[in-house]
Amino acid sequence: MRRSRLPIPAAFGFPLGAALALIVTSVLIAIGAAPLSFIAMVVVVDSIAVLSTYRAALPTVAVCWALHSTFMIGEYGVLTISPETGNNALVLTLCAITALAFASTLRPNHKLLHRRWYHPRAWRIPEQRTRSRW
Repeated sequence: MRRSRLPIPAAFGFPLGAALALIVTSVLIAIGAAPLSFIAMVVVVDSIAVLSTYRAALPTVAVCWALHSTFMIGEYGVLTISPETGNNALVLTLCAITALAFASTLRPNHKLLHRRWYHPRAWRIPEQRTRSRW
């Protein structure tokens, strides 16, 4: 039986999310589709949140927000901080948290906490015996 490799480790998930955000921003700037930029950033954030861990998803939110508020809302590549960009940051964060919660319910938990595998020749600490009252 083949085990799933999900979630992708954060050390690979965050650079993947940052690269996807950069590629999406570059393509949207090239074709001039600024109204679609926020939806595209939500798609990038949600895909990283579903495929990777929270340690990769939340920094991807920050990168996506910075790229969106700098190149799509800001002028001349200047980071713009306004109520609109604050709202965008909040929406991106909530989308990431929702996608992380959804993904965590779908991922099977292969390691049960109460089961441990011991090698037959490994040393074991004997179980503690309680003294009986009688």
